[in-house]
Amino acid sequence: MFDSPLVTAVRAIATEFARRLFIPILVIFCIGAIFAIILTTWLVILNAWWFLLLVPLVVVSLVCSVVLLAVGLAIRFLTPTQSVSQRTSVRGFVDSLEGVSEVVQTPKVFILFRLVKDIVRPSKQSFVSSITTNVTSLKPAFKNIIDSFRPR
Repeated sequence: MFDSPLVTAVRAIATEFARRLFIPILVIFCIGAIFAIILTTWLVILNAWWFLLLVPLVVVSLVCSVVLLAVGLAIRFLTPTQSVSQRTSVRGFVDSLEGVSEVVQTPKVFILFRLVKDIVRPSKQSFVSSITTNVTSLKPAFKNIIDSFRPR
């Protein structure tokens, strides 16, 4: 099952898409966590009661860091080997999928989690497959609507 071309293609597309979503999320999290911990540490210096905020903040930051590390490692190690032409075509396809996701306005965090699920547990009903099926199935319907507005 894991050697089929469909699964390999979906995994390549999903890991490329996930990588593009993961990097900005990681950067934003790191900047936000560092800023929040520095601010809270400064508040602890002013008044010891702020320590009650610092402890949960550090714990949540550590848990989120572990989750982000696991996601990053999953993306890195589960990316299939690709030739240069395959990598180029996958990147082009992901560019198109990003355009679709921007039109649909799905939050990137939700897309990332769906892609990680597809990377870890590949199946024929993956997120990438469902997007491409839905988009291609909409084309004839859109053409019919346009045709219905043509004068007779």
